[in-house]
Formats: sequence, C-alpha cells, structure tokens
Amino acid sequence: MDTITIPRKLNTIDTFDIKGEKFVVLKKEYLDELLILMRSFIAGEQLLQEGKTRSFKDFLKSISKKKK
Repeated sequence: MDTITIPRKLNTIDTFDIKGEKFVVLKKEYLDELLILMRSFIAGEQLLQEGKTRSFKDFLKSISKKKK
C-alpha cells in the first residue's frame, strides 16, 4: 500500500498527478451544479425518446412557421 500526499495549495478547480494519473479537484458548489445539469439532461433525453417533448431544432422550426 502506498501513501500519497495531496498538495496543500489547490485552487477551487485544479488538477494533480498521482502515479501518472490526473485527478481533478472541483469545488463542491461546482460539482453540485454539474450534477443538476446532468440530471436535467437525462430527464430531457428520456422525454425526447418517449415523444413527450420535441427537440430545440423542431421548436425553432415551429416558431418560424407561425411567424409566416
């Protein structure tokens, strides 16, 4: 088993190497926002696949048709 020390001075978003592998350090608030965005994306994709919503491209097409 190896002991690894993490550098003391890490920015809110930073990377560091351990045995040639890169790790990313994110501030908790950034990570929470990222999780919210991922959940939103997954929910939107499920609705799109079920036909319960339309794509943004289809939405824009429908708006341009209404203006004519």
